[in-house]
Amino acid sequence: MHYLSYFIRFKGAVNESITCSRLYSPNSKNRMAPGFIGDFKQNTLNNPGITWQYSGDINGAYHQYPASNNTCKGNKSMEDDFRYQ
Repeated sequence: MHYLSYFIRFKGAVNESITCSRLYSPNSKNRMAPGFIGDFKQNTLNNPGITWQYSGDINGAYHQYPASNNTCKGNKSMEDDFRYQ
């Protein structure tokens, strides 16, 4: 488990060093393009109104920044798969 710190901006404990990831398909890979986390961090620094940021791909990989114990939960069923929302 990664260390979480409380941030009022996110109304909870988060880790700004990583993303929370969910994989919905055997074809998904738990990786993001280089620089994505840096871009998420920069967005957060430059835009005080931005909180949660999301990224998903056609193969079903889902990433949410920052990571939290309250994110990326669910049963990984089709109902939770963001591609079918």
